[in-house]
Amino acid sequence: MSITPTKLEIARDLLKESIVEKDKKTQLIIHKAQERINYRTIKSRLNLPTTANSAVDGYGILHQTFLNNPETEFEIAGIAKAGHPYKKKILPHQAIEIYTGAIMPEGVDTIVMHEKCKRSNNRVIINEKVKQNQNMRPIGENLKRGEVVVKKGKLLNAADIGQLAASGNNEIDIYAKLNVSVISTGDELISSKVNKRLSGQIYDSNKPMLLSLLDHNFLNIHDFGIVKDNRNELAIKFADALSKNDVVISSGGGVRWNRRSYAKCY
Repeated sequence: MSITPTKLEIARDLLKESIVEKDKKTQLIIHKAQERINYRTIKSRLNLPTTANSAVDGYGILHQTFLNNPETEFEIAGIAKAGHPYKKKILPHQAIEIYTGAIMPEGVDTIVMHEKCKRSNNRVIINEKVKQNQNMRPIGENLKRGEVVVKKGKLLNAADIGQLAASGNNEIDIYAKLNVSVISTGDELISSKVNKRLSGQIYDSNKPMLLSLLDHNFLNIHDFGIVKDNRNELAIKFADALSKNDVVISSGGGVRWNRRSYAKCY
């Protein structure tokens, strides 16, 4: 029987053209969505951070006051901590004792680290040159409202999950898992579970390798076993696999046409 080979590039294009997107989706809580494929582009519904906050532990001041007189003794008006904002306005001659993540109160535009200050009772002096807006995290520094968090089709990882949570997402739509089956073919193959190996038999190594390679959270993998070089058995097995799966991968067959090797697809 004469065979006309197909060039690899053409075969790849034909294969791509034959693929039909599986549009079925499901919804998952985000911490269960690791290594799943995102169904739709998700944009941030808010700025992150939502308010300007301190990037360090230190003292918050108005830069202009320091600029006018670097030796100013700032009166400490209060304390601001993450989750416990100071709600009053800080006056030009005042400072706020502030900690990492705390909202910067009105009247403050610059943070100076504790180590760069000298405190005496309720007053503090700055011991270094200060740049306006130093050590502060502006609104939207991590994510701006409307900015894409994850694109459609993205394989989600732990960093994506963190960003999704930070931007206010609890559940998301993800693509349903693809069903993939793996079949080994050949009279000579036996499972590695078999203790007694007869002459001419070899252990099936391709299927375990493929099952391992395909072990991903976005796939349902099905082991369809080893099929002997019997045309009817192969036809039944392939028909069964194709009826239950989106993808069928077979390993085996000959590199030439003969009377025994019926499985020619790899």
